[in-house]
Amino acid sequence: MVLKPGDPVWLSLHGEWAPGSVRRLVAPEIAQLLNDTARHPSAAAQVGSGLAMDYAYEATVDRFRVNATQCRTARGVGIELTLRSLPGLPPALADMNLPPELQKALFPLYGLVLVTGPTGSGKTTLLASTLAHSARTRPRRILTHEAPVEFDLDGIPDRPRHPDGDPERPPGVPGDPAGGRSASRKSPSILGTKQRWRGLKAMIIRPVCLTTRPTSCSLNDSGKVVCSPRSG
Repeated sequence: MVLKPGDPVWLSLHGEWAPGSVRRLVAPEIAQLLNDTARHPSAAAQVGSGLAMDYAYEATVDRFRVNATQCRTARGVGIELTLRSLPGLPPALADMNLPPELQKALFPLYGLVLVTGPTGSGKTTLLASTLAHSARTRPRRILTHEAPVEFDLDGIPDRPRHPDGDPERPPGVPGDPAGGRSASRKSPSILGTKQRWRGLKAMIIRPVCLTTRPTSCSLNDSGKVVCSPRSG
C-alpha cells in the first residue's frame, strides 16, 4: 500500500498496482497518520526535514512494516508512506526446498552466516526460518537485533521454554556494530541481525565474528562479499 499526497490510495496484489480509493489524499492527513502510527508527535516533522523512518504498526486485522520518506508532489515536497503486510511466523525450513549442503551451512557452531541478495529476494524470510528451526529443536535464547522486527520467534507454537528475546531493538540502542556487541553480551544462544548497506559490511562482520556465538545477518548486495577468516 502506498499513500502519497495528490494520489489515491495505491494497493498491490500479486505485483499488480491499482487505486484503492476514489478520493485523492492530502498532505495533512498523511502527516497525521504518520504521527499516529509511529506513536511520535514529531514523526512527520522529522521525515519532512529529510530523515526516513522504518517501523512496525499493528492494526486490528494485520501487522504492517511502514516506511516513511520525503517525496515530490505537484505542490513541492511531501511525505510518502509505504505499508507492507508482515506475516506472524516464518515458513518452515523444510518447505523451502533448500539443497542439503546449503541447509547444513545455515547452522554453524560459531561465526557468521551472511545471506546476501537484492531487496525482496527473501533474505529475511530465509534467516527467520533458520532461526525458527533452531528455536523449535532446542531451548535456545534467540535475539533478533532489528527494528522493526518482522517475524515473532517468541510466538512459535510448542517452542521449548526459553528466556524471551528482544521483540525489537530498544529505543536508544544503536545499530551495528555497537548494538551487535551489546546484544552479544546478553547471553544469546544465537544472534540474528539485519543490515542493509554493503558499505557497512566490514563494520558488521568484525564484531560478530569475534564472538563464539553463531550469528546470522542479511545484507543488501547482489555481488560477492568477502568475509573475515573467522566468519565460520
